[in-house]
Amino acid sequence: NWKITPEAIHSFAACLANRRSPIESLSLRKCRLGDEGVKELISVFLDHPKMIPKKICLRKNSMRDESCSYISQILYNTGLEEIDLGENNFFTPRGLKSIGRALAGRSLAFRRLELTDNSMRNKHFLTITEAIGTRLDLIPSELNLRGNLIGVEGAKSLSRMLSRRKSPINELNLAENGRKGKTRISALLEGFLANPALTPRYLNVNYCNVREEDYFLFARLLRHPNCSLEKLDIGYNAPHTLEALTVLVDCLKNNTTLREMHLSDCLPDDPWSLLLPLICDTTTISATYKSNHSLVYFKCQDYNSNYFKR
Repeated sequence: NWKITPEAIHSFAACLANRRSPIESLSLRKCRLGDEGVKELISVFLDHPKMIPKKICLRKNSMRDESCSYISQILYNTGLEEIDLGENNFFTPRGLKSIGRALAGRSLAFRRLELTDNSMRNKHFLTITEAIGTRLDLIPSELNLRGNLIGVEGAKSLSRMLSRRKSPINELNLAENGRKGKTRISALLEGFLANPALTPRYLNVNYCNVREEDYFLFARLLRHPNCSLEKLDIGYNAPHTLEALTVLVDCLKNNTTLREMHLSDCLPDDPWSLLLPLICDTTTISATYKSNHSLVYFKCQDYNSNYFKR
């Protein structure tokens, strides 16, 4: 957590550029680079594009829109595959638009984009989904948007963008988007229900103000034969009723894709009387046959004090 001056970062980047081959990963987290420091770093990489690392972390560097314009230049057709721009709360929709357009202008797939804890609201989500969505095949396969402030319109735009792809993305992390109590996961789920085959393989809505009616939407999604969900985290939300839990768990009987589910601290007392027969009911051959045979991990309380693992 120290400040690296623009001159120092230029010298450091120049050393990396003089290598025979690029490094795999570069982390400059909490170095307080600011826009000037980012400018110096990017200018060296633009002079030596083959030396750009595959992964770059610029988390918590007091970056503004100007930095976004610099970063967008190394996103075009370089070997960069992952970038972490988390905890830079000064981005506006204009800066994010340049990032989205750069990703849409690539000819190579991009693996992971992290924009965690950036106080992003509806206008930010609308802007970046509109920019990236112009090239659906180049949407990053992993989107980490944890710790923002997504609302109804932002959730709709996100699900609309993802449901137009030819294949599902691997990860969508929206954890801790409900800290202000305004998140509406129902808008996201309704979008996925329009095309369940394009639901992300891993969906995290931990701390997202999930309501009881949302569990019924999750059940509809998991019950669909084309649902692509493999890992679902709904943990640490408001407690729900036994009825909602029953509907959610019952839908797993015929689900063959889900491998892992987290329901930490959101269950009524003694949920195992309902869960265990589903996971492994050995009372009869027929009951065993009808049990779920794909779920391998089911966590339903904190600290793994109550979990099932095959």
